Amino acid sequence: MYRGVHRKSGAVVAIKYIDLTEFLKKANKVDEIFKEAKILMNLAHKYIIKIHFGFILANNMVVVMDYCEGGELIDLAREKNGLTEVETRRIIKQVT
Repeated sequence: MYRGVHRKSGAVVAIKYIDLTEFLKKANKVDEIFKEAKILMNLAHKYIIKIHFGFILANNMVVVMDYCEGGELIDLAREKNGLTEVETRRIIKQVT
């Protein structure tokens, strides 16, 4: 994950590179990735990162999205060696 700045607006964005090498071996997996990206691009929720656009560069999918200082939820879970049921419930409640 990289931090970027939109040249015209000055908006801070996150740029994520997803290695598609393994996914390219199975066409249905690539379709699943694009479906998920399309769904996320159309979501509007204050607790879900907005994806602005994406493109393919070599064997990578590059996704440009809102920048979030706190990092990804998966990073929090790894850092804490998992989330408790109470923590998970609190997060799910915020998203729904």
